[in-house]
Amino acid sequence: MNTMTNAPLVDLTSINAIESLFNDGPKDPFGVRLAADFADLFIFSATARYAVTRPAKARDSEKFGRIPQLIRELTRRDSPALKEEPLIVGEQTVRAEHVHDSFESFAAYVLNNSRAIKNFILLHNTSRIRIRPPYQPGLNTGWVFPTHLVAESSEFKELMGLLRVSPEDICHVFDMVLKYSLYGQLAGEDTHYLAHPLRADQNFPTMSKENGPPPPVPFRCGPSIMSIRNLSRDDYTAILHEARGLAHDMKLTRLKPGAIEKERIREFAAKLGLPPRLKETGRALGMIGGIIGGLGALSALGPSAAVAGGMVSIASAFWSGRLPKAITRYKWLHWVLTWDVEKKGR
Repeated sequence: MNTMTNAPLVDLTSINAIESLFNDGPKDPFGVRLAADFADLFIFSATARYAVTRPAKARDSEKFGRIPQLIRELTRRDSPALKEEPLIVGEQTVRAEHVHDSFESFAAYVLNNSRAIKNFILLHNTSRIRIRPPYQPGLNTGWVFPTHLVAESSEFKELMGLLRVSPEDICHVFDMVLKYSLYGQLAGEDTHYLAHPLRADQNFPTMSKENGPPPPVPFRCGPSIMSIRNLSRDDYTAILHEARGLAHDMKLTRLKPGAIEKERIREFAAKLGLPPRLKETGRALGMIGGIIGGLGALSALGPSAAVAGGMVSIASAFWSGRLPKAITRYKWLHWVLTWDVEKKGR
């Protein structure tokens, strides 16, 4: 199997989380965070892999996840950017005491993050995602790990009562979390794996976890992308493709954090049209009124803006300094603007 050595890996659970942001219905509680992280991987990696779980028996293939629309749209426009990496799985043989020990840690996590887990289960019960085996008490009917072994425990029953979900839901999430080790093996020792936080945040006493290498990202761009208001799936995919092309054209890839001059990052942000902020010096001098001018731009400032004598007074304690991205079209104004992405510049 060709694993495209050093190509970062992302699991479909994370992609489904991002996809949920652009669909009606339940949202993954970690969706925005994952969308920002995935954006950086897509922009700066030559190729990224997305792992697709495939059963060892070909006839069982329909029981496993579909390819999300987000992946289909991104690969349609730039097929080399993302490559499918199959994860061939069969039923795992695990000692019962290890399953029970892991479930105790998992239960503690759920008890302290019950709202997030509830939302996650609601999302995974939608028709877009839900493909799972039926639950039968005392039997492992299709789960990769023997999660049925804990179904009679007091912790299992406590979670069912807390979350008001079915035994099948608990088994599904626990099985998904236990697959962390399988995805880690698929990624490889020297490769970054973007795991869903429900996997990455676990602390199982029976699982050895080592931090992989950092993502191949010279500076964070994803959080600024996710700060754009009313971002649709089309907007998200379009800006990822534009940013990827721009980063490669400007030779910004394959560089370490801190290895790019700040002015070069500012140039990237301005060309991409990322939302800027007003520099502290500009804010202190009250330059904003003369900079953006015109009543049409005032609505973007929110209720903290007050017009007095043709100038705009900003209550900096209530206003982030963020400006409409359209202002980046005026190069002569760049001296008074700053972008979040330039913080890691040299």
